[in-house]
Amino acid sequence: MRSICIHLCLAVAAAALTACGGGGGSETSSPTPATATTAVHQYSLTGNLSASSISATTSSGQFSMAWEISSSDPFVIAAYLSGDGVVSQDDRQFLGANCGESDLYSCKARQTIQCSLAKATSSDTSSYTLSCQNSKTAVGVVTLAGITLPYSGNIVFHACNGLLTSCKTISQPITLQP
Repeated sequence: MRSICIHLCLAVAAAALTACGGGGGSETSSPTPATATTAVHQYSLTGNLSASSISATTSSGQFSMAWEISSSDPFVIAAYLSGDGVVSQDDRQFLGANCGESDLYSCKARQTIQCSLAKATSSDTSSYTLSCQNSKTAVGVVTLAGITLPYSGNIVFHACNGLLTSCKTISQPITLQP
């Protein structure tokens, strides 16, 4: 009986290996993340903008960010409020998301996302928040404590492939108004 069980187990294991491609034969390979590239074709801010200015009091501070990205793999995006238009530790990130064409991701390669500049409700001082959300979930919020409006700087949009080996950055001058 033990001999039959051993032979049966070996037969099942051999069949499983053959079914999984373990029996030899040709295999095809798909692109690996190490060779992925990310190309930002378009990035724009729309909505409550006049002369690249966002106001907390006009249209309830609402504005949109839109992008079109080509990537052979899932990719990450981020947006920062930056004084000089170059991403650094001093910048305030207000958007961050993992993106791709599957429904598992919070954004797509071609997307418009709603954002807003609003006066912070939990603060007695003149503090503001910058936040973004899409139809699935909030994908970022930052309190602008220590920043006095009006503020002139940049919104920096940053997109990278999943391994962060291919990135594109676009900077747009902006003024935040109370």
